[in-house]
Amino acid sequence: MTAASLKLQPLFFDFVPNEYRSLDQPEPGVCAFSFVENTERNLWFIEHNRDFLFFKVSIFSSGEMILPDDIIIIDPNLLVLTFSEPTSGQANILYQTSNAIDCIPSIIVASSVVRGINVNTINADAINGGSGILNL
Repeated sequence: MTAASLKLQPLFFDFVPNEYRSLDQPEPGVCAFSFVENTERNLWFIEHNRDFLFFKVSIFSSGEMILPDDIIIIDPNLLVLTFSEPTSGQANILYQTSNAIDCIPSIIVASSVVRGINVNTINADAINGGSGILNL
């Protein structure tokens, strides 16, 4: 047997059955990505296009872990973090998928335009139902 004839498979350790599994098998898993907001804003629009509603988020600003005032799920592909003071930093987001192969680690850098709307013109009241005019 030569090295060229060996087919190596990427593996992950599944703690529930206590065994290694091939990433070629569709298994549920937890995926992660990071969102970076370089501009200090009261609203962070995170358009991730990963189709999930349940997640865990850790937010860091200036090396410190912080909490947002609110987390608003617009739909399965867009969420908004609100802050009382303009804030820049990074959000690390974990979410569950039904297929571990779908996990593609990435870093999403904030954009000032989300779904064709300039987010610099939107305030928190519009999102939180104050005027009900936000339609993303």
